[in-house]
Amino acid sequence: MSPMKNIWVLLDDAPGHMNQALGVAEALGVPFEPKTIKYNQFAGLPNLLLGASLKAIAPKEAAQIKAPWPDLVISAGRKTYPVAKYIKRQNKLTKLAQIMHPGFPSSGIDLLIVPEHDGLKPSQKTLLTLGAPNRVQADFLAQEASIWERTLQQFASPRMAVLLGGNTKGVEFTKEDGEMLAIRVQQITKWEGSLLISSSRRTPKAFAEAFIAGLKQPYHFHDPAKSRTNPYYAFLALSDSIMVTADSVSMMSEACATGKPVYLFKPKQFEAPKHVRLVQTLLDNNYAQMADNINKAPVVKLETSAQIADRIRELFGE
Repeated sequence: MSPMKNIWVLLDDAPGHMNQALGVAEALGVPFEPKTIKYNQFAGLPNLLLGASLKAIAPKEAAQIKAPWPDLVISAGRKTYPVAKYIKRQNKLTKLAQIMHPGFPSSGIDLLIVPEHDGLKPSQKTLLTLGAPNRVQADFLAQEASIWERTLQQFASPRMAVLLGGNTKGVEFTKEDGEMLAIRVQQITKWEGSLLISSSRRTPKAFAEAFIAGLKQPYHFHDPAKSRTNPYYAFLALSDSIMVTADSVSMMSEACATGKPVYLFKPKQFEAPKHVRLVQTLLDNNYAQMADNINKAPVVKLETSAQIADRIRELFGE
């Protein structure tokens, strides 16, 4: 089979999709060409109606989708799939790796990449992964660390990165949860070192404020609503351990991909079945441990992006 010489990565306006697609492309370790996708008024239509087409993307972006066609297309999420399928229709030899199920119909996909907790069955064309692919790889983290190292050098080691998510379906964070998270952080760190804290746009104000109020040691707090720059990956690179709220599949996956000690915090209301299944699997395989039930098991590094890259290479007989 022919080698991968020309790779396109479809990148839309969803940061989560973008990071997953880039994470897989970077794990392949070969050059690739990013294709920025901006949508028009038709983007809300179901894929069943859009089919294999460029109908839902802006004219400028549509103009870049042309021959010579790639050997591999990496796409993520529902909206990029009609574009990926269009490329595949123009050149049947192009391989299509689709991250996350695009909805139906899903024909033409050479490798569908979905998390185990979605409950699908594995097959020759369906790869089930633990968690989500991500960009947490040595070169990328070193690059992010170099940008922020001077700013963060005043915060003494050992450093704990604290990644705060927020409310989702079946998950709600309260003021009391913020107070309890602060207690757990102080118990684990023993009030030593410093904290690198990142919130998200979903983080409830009362939860974050209660958490901050309960801290004893120095900390750097990043609020994405107030800053255009984002030290999130630098926090992962420069920390010695990581505390992450269990509402976010992406954040848990990225934390566990560092190979550092990872502690998971669940709020009192934690009922989302997919998250419950993922958390238990992470615990069972020693990728993480619960913040309120620390053990001395050796840390296991989660390498989802590398797993996907290996499977893609198999498509090309490499």
